[in-house]
Amino acid sequence: MRAFGAALARGGEVALHAASDGKEVTSSIDLLPILHEGLRSATTEHDASAVAVCEWVQITPEGGEQTDAVKVLVEHERGLTMAFYMPCRRRALLGWRFDAMFVKPAEAGVRPRWKRHAALQ
Repeated sequence: MRAFGAALARGGEVALHAASDGKEVTSSIDLLPILHEGLRSATTEHDASAVAVCEWVQITPEGGEQTDAVKVLVEHERGLTMAFYMPCRRRALLGWRFDAMFVKPAEAGVRPRWKRHAALQ
């Protein structure tokens, strides 16, 4: 299993990050701390202004039933953290069906050590 993320540098470059433990089956609980530490390093080494982490989760949308979803948690150096969810379900013989994406304010997960710039102060 792998966990994926990205760091956005001030110049607009995107650096992709991944964490793997080499096992086929593991949980995100094991991998996310490894990925988060790599993204924390990227914020200081590459002067990143935002980071994002993608993971597979189970959610229960308001008024709905529990379902699988792709979650992308985005953290910006100015303190804004949002979680983007795209619910989906696998249908026999028909493949994956993706429902409408929704966004919610979220708690920071990576908690990078941002460099402070004059433009942000």
